[in-house]
Amino acid sequence: MVEMIGTVALGGFLGAISRYWLMQYIKTKIKSVMPIATLVINLTGSFLLGLTAGFHVNETVHLLFAVGFLGAYTTFSTLAVEAAELWKGKTRRTFYWYLFFSFGGGLLFAWLGYLAAYIG
Repeated sequence: MVEMIGTVALGGFLGAISRYWLMQYIKTKIKSVMPIATLVINLTGSFLLGLTAGFHVNETVHLLFAVGFLGAYTTFSTLAVEAAELWKGKTRRTFYWYLFFSFGGGLLFAWLGYLAAYIG
């Protein structure tokens, strides 16, 4: 049990650092009203989780990568807060596009991950 918790913790540590680094990098490269950094992170995370699920990895890889890394890397709560801020700021068109791309894109990228696992 302690080994499993340590595996999840290590993955979470690496996922959180990766998310922070990538968010900062994207924010310096792309200026937008839409929270592009969170969108990119959630879409790539959806793809990677779909890929992992498609490969049917063993329990250790699942705990390290799917639960730990991707659990810390992706962030639904940030998406929710950023969407609320867009609504509050009366940028309704961007609000709707952000939700469309986040949910629709998340489903699409998860499916693409599954397909990539089956092709590979």
